[in-house]
Amino acid sequence: MKNLLTLLLYGLMVLGSVLCLNTHDVEAKTSYWREFEKKYAKPRSGEPGDAVLAEEIAAARCNLCHAGAKKTFNAYGLAIRQAKKAERDATKAEGARKSKIEWFRAALDRAEDMKSDPRDQESLTFGSLLDQGKLPVEKISADSNWYDKTKSSGAGLNVPEDHQILSGQITNFIWSGALSDTSAKVASRIKSAGTEVRLRVSTSADLSNPVYSAYKTADSEEDNMVHLDISGLTEETQYYYAIEDRNGNTDDLIGKFQTIKMGAYSFTFAAASCADTGSDHFVFDNIASKPIQFFMNTGDLHYRDITVNNPSLYATGYKALFNSAKQRNLYQNNSFVYIWDDHDFGSNGSWGGSRGKPAAQLAYRQYVPSHDLILPKAGNGIYRAFSVGRVRFVVTDLRSYSDKGGDALAPGRTLMGSDQKAWFKQELLNSRDTHKLIVWVSTTPWIGSPQSNKDRWYSFCAEREELANVFRDNDLDKRMCIISGDAHMLAAVDGSNNTYGGDGSPMFPVFHAAAMDSSGSSKGGPYSEGTYPGRSQYGLFKVTDNGGDTVTFNFKGIKATSSTAGKVLIDYTFDSPKAPPKR
Repeated sequence: MKNLLTLLLYGLMVLGSVLCLNTHDVEAKTSYWREFEKKYAKPRSGEPGDAVLAEEIAAARCNLCHAGAKKTFNAYGLAIRQAKKAERDATKAEGARKSKIEWFRAALDRAEDMKSDPRDQESLTFGSLLDQGKLPVEKISADSNWYDKTKSSGAGLNVPEDHQILSGQITNFIWSGALSDTSAKVASRIKSAGTEVRLRVSTSADLSNPVYSAYKTADSEEDNMVHLDISGLTEETQYYYAIEDRNGNTDDLIGKFQTIKMGAYSFTFAAASCADTGSDHFVFDNIASKPIQFFMNTGDLHYRDITVNNPSLYATGYKALFNSAKQRNLYQNNSFVYIWDDHDFGSNGSWGGSRGKPAAQLAYRQYVPSHDLILPKAGNGIYRAFSVGRVRFVVTDLRSYSDKGGDALAPGRTLMGSDQKAWFKQELLNSRDTHKLIVWVSTTPWIGSPQSNKDRWYSFCAEREELANVFRDNDLDKRMCIISGDAHMLAAVDGSNNTYGGDGSPMFPVFHAAAMDSSGSSKGGPYSEGTYPGRSQYGLFKVTDNGGDTVTFNFKGIKATSSTAGKVLIDYTFDSPKAPPKR
C-alpha cells in the first residue's frame, strides 16, 4: 500500500510538472506576441496606416511566426529563431545572462535587417515591411513543410536545393485558363518589374511559326503578375506557349493547352479539391497523365487559413503551387479552372463576413487565369459560367456572400446572396434551351439532413428548397448535375436521395471528388454509389456527344496509387437531358 501511494504521489508530481511546463510554454508564446505588439503596434500614433497595422497584428497573433501549425514556421518565424540563437550565442560569449524575453526583444531588432524572403535577396527586409505599415509575413514560406526540411538538413534559413522555386529566365511560373474554341488566357509572374512581355504561341513544341499576344509590362504593384490573351486560334488544336520579352528572348518555361469546340463535342476533364499547402503528392502526376481538356479545382487549393486582410498572404498560397514540381507540371500543361472554398478564402468555415475577403478577392484576380467574371472588379465575388461543347458549367461562389452558420431551418439565410442567386437562376434558364447538360460547380455538399451551424447546403435548408423548386418548375432537374468539393471523399448519388422541393421525387446526380492530399472525411449523404473518404483521390469526367438529342456523362472516382496507376472506386453514367420521370 505504501508503495502504491508513493507511485501515485510521484505520478501526480510528474503530471504537475508537465502541466506547469505546458502552461509556461503557452505563456512564453503569448509573451513573445505581446512583445512584438508593444514594439510595433501604435494604434493612436495618428500616422496613416498605424491603426490598420495594429489591428492586423492583433488578428495575426501566432500567425506572425507560424504557418498554420505550431511546428511550421513562416519566413519571419525562422528569422526570429535564427536571431534568437545568434543573440544567445553572443550573450554566452560575453559571459552575460539574459531572460528569454530579453533574448526575444534583441531578436526583434536583429530580424529587422533580415530579408523577408531568404530565397530572394532583392526582397524587402522585415524592418522595411514594418516601416511601410505591413505585417512582416508578406513573404511567408510557400511550403508548409519548409521548416521541417530546413531543420533536418541543417540549412537554417536557406531553402534546400531540391526545393528552390522552379522558374524560367524571365518568369517564375505560367499557367493557362479561360479556354474557348479560338482563344485562351495565360497568367505569369515576371521576375523583374518593368519588363515588357508578350505571349508566344505555336502548334509546335519548338514554338516555331508562332502567333503573339499584345505586350504587357510587369508592375510591382501587381506583384509582377501579367495576364495575356491570345486569340485567332484553331478549335480542337494542341498549342504550346511561352513568355517572350521585348528583346526577343523566349523564356525556357513552356506550357501547353488544347482549344475546345463549340457544338457537338466529346471531351474529358478532371476535378478535385483539398490539398495541403505546397503538396507534392503523386496524385498530381496521376491527374496529369490523363488525356484531359482541363483540370478543375473545386476549393481548398491551399490551407493557408488566412484571417487578415492582406493580399500578400493570399499570394503565398498561389506561389506555393509552383514550388511543387508535380503541381507545376499539372497546371503548366493543362488549362485550369478554380473556385475557392473555406480554407483558401479564409479560415475553416469562412463566410461573407470573414476579415480576409477583400484580399482573397483581389489576389484571385491578380493570380488566376480565369474565365470572365460576372463582376470583374475587385471587391466582388468570383462567380461565372462558361461552355465547352454543348455543356454549360455554372460556377458559384459560396463564400463571398454567405451567412455565418446558424439554424439550418431558419428562413432567409443564404449561401449565395441575393444578387448571385438571381444571376444563377437566370443563367440556368438561359442555358436550358441552348445546352444539353448544365454542370453546377457547388463547392459545398448538397445532399444531407438538416444540420445547424455548418457551411453546407443542409445548413441552409430554406434556400436549398427554394433552388430545388426552381429546378423542378423549369425542367432543369432533367438536365443538371452537381460537382462538389469540401468533403474529403469520393461519393456519388444517382438522384434517388436528391429529393428536395416539389413532390420529393428524385432529381439529378451529385458527385464528390476529393481529397487530393488531405486526410479523409465524410459529409452529408446518403450516397447511392457509396462513400470513400481518403487522400490521393480525384474525379475523371467524360462527356460523349455525337450530336444527338442527348449527351452521355460518365464519372469515375479514382484513387491514385502511384504517379500513373490507380483504382476506380465509383463508375457512374447518365444521359442528359433524361426522360421525364413517372410521377
